[in-house]
Amino acid sequence: MTAAGSAQAQIGELRSKGHPLYARLFAIHRRCLISAKRIADREVKDALVELLSLAMDNTTVILRRIAEESLEMVLSLEFEDHFIDTDDVAEFDVVNLESSEKDALLETVGNARSLTFSATFLSDAHRRNINYWLQKIENELHKETVGFASFVAATVQISGLLRRFGEDAKPLSEAIKDIRTTTERRVSGNVAIEADDAPKQLEGPKKKS
Repeated sequence: MTAAGSAQAQIGELRSKGHPLYARLFAIHRRCLISAKRIADREVKDALVELLSLAMDNTTVILRRIAEESLEMVLSLEFEDHFIDTDDVAEFDVVNLESSEKDALLETVGNARSLTFSATFLSDAHRRNINYWLQKIENELHKETVGFASFVAATVQISGLLRRFGEDAKPLSEAIKDIRTTTERRVSGNVAIEADDAPKQLEGPKKKS
């Protein structure tokens, strides 16, 4: 098999023929897979691992492209988190929810989805947009570690869409506000700030001895 032929060959074909290039490709694929599994964002990690698992069923050109993109993604995510203290993440971007609170929020999401479906003032484009962000919220609630940033992004986006509809959108807006408020109050860093901002009780006049 020529160099040009091996570049376009299916990886399975190289493996069956015992081509020396297969061992190198296998090592590259394994390295990418190990790197992908280090990604903290579970959604990104799962997608990347699935993509890499399909790469070995393609040509060497496609595997190389996927490998390059995978390593680039890993490096960019590592760089993104490089300057963020892990303690700060735990304090400001983790929502500490009990199971009952998660259930209540999921019920609110379901209610919001029903209101979106029945809202005659919304266009199909608006419904699709809102349902997309509601699904992002629901996905986050099913995670073991719930990130607050996802709720901020989703609720800001939905609230911005609904603001133009005024009173018609009030029930749906209230549901979104409830999701944002509930999660915000379960972030430990926000609880500490609320405690600091609370009015301090003034001491009464001291009794004269």
